[in-house]
Amino acid sequence: MRTATLESSCECQAQLLATVDEQFRVLGGTAKDRFGRQEPAGAQRLSLQVASVDVGFACPFCGRTVLRSFGRQICSWVGEASSVSP
Repeated sequence: MRTATLESSCECQAQLLATVDEQFRVLGGTAKDRFGRQEPAGAQRLSLQVASVDVGFACPFCGRTVLRSFGRQICSWVGEASSVSP
């Protein structure tokens, strides 16, 4: 299975990361603050459009819920290719 990491920033400047599979299902989320601390962060796919995917993050550092849209074409896939295409 191939995976990609979607990356954005929270308003508190924490770096939010979500790992997704080829069907853009969220496999996990993490957040890193500016001091290098890393915490698990809730991440969930909220919608899947033809050209984009919306992911909601729960920032563990400030408590904000952050919604971000990512273009599907920006994903850099890592891992073995499967027979299913995104």
